[in-house]
Amino acid sequence: MYHIAIYDSEDILLKETINLLQNLFKESDIEVSLDPYYSQEDLIQSISKNPSFYDLLLFGITDHTSARDLRVIHHLQSIHMMARIILMAPTIQYVFDGYDIGVFHYLIKPLDADKLNELLLKDYHQNYLSNKVMIPAGIEYLQLTPKDIVYLEVINKTIHIRYWDDDDYFQGTLNNLKDIFYSYHFLQSHRSYLVNSDYIKKISRTSILLKNGDSVPVSKYRYKELLEQFPINLNRI
Repeated sequence: MYHIAIYDSEDILLKETINLLQNLFKESDIEVSLDPYYSQEDLIQSISKNPSFYDLLLFGITDHTSARDLRVIHHLQSIHMMARIILMAPTIQYVFDGYDIGVFHYLIKPLDADKLNELLLKDYHQNYLSNKVMIPAGIEYLQLTPKDIVYLEVINKTIHIRYWDDDDYFQGTLNNLKDIFYSYHFLQSHRSYLVNSDYIKKISRTSILLKNGDSVPVSKYRYKELLEQFPINLNRI
């Protein structure tokens, strides 16, 4: 499901944005969740609990709160939020400030329905669907989103998928997954683990500390290789 969060301190504009999005997705076959936020505190709290949950954040700023709004966006980036950000601004003057802190795109208020439609459908197809992979799971295939996965662990012939604060399991082996997940910045720390480098906080000789608080083992044969590969993957992000 395509998860979208929407924040705007102006209630009327927030409701108008929700209506535009509902009308847009009503006419498509896209499964979507739309979560409105009326306060920055609620938005921060929600994203802090699961930084990888949302695919897209539509963030409205105003002239009189712009400095604080931009600080909030910077804070969300600092807590490893994975969502792409579309800035909804009253004038174009805030666009470059947004790009400086990693905003994906911008829209000028009041929102133009056609431009919003074009931008979201483009994001859905180019960024959301392109990050889906089909992997073998026994006699079937399973669709996964690599960016949401913190690490993969094999236990006998069962694959444990570790998300930020959730888990899933399926039948398979790491050998069938390596080539697929290497292209999504996953590193092998141990014969039983593939780790998403986007979530690595610290590497030691015996373990990797991850941003969700988990840790995974590092094989003595993999330590040097990890140190060589980790900066390369950081440059790709």
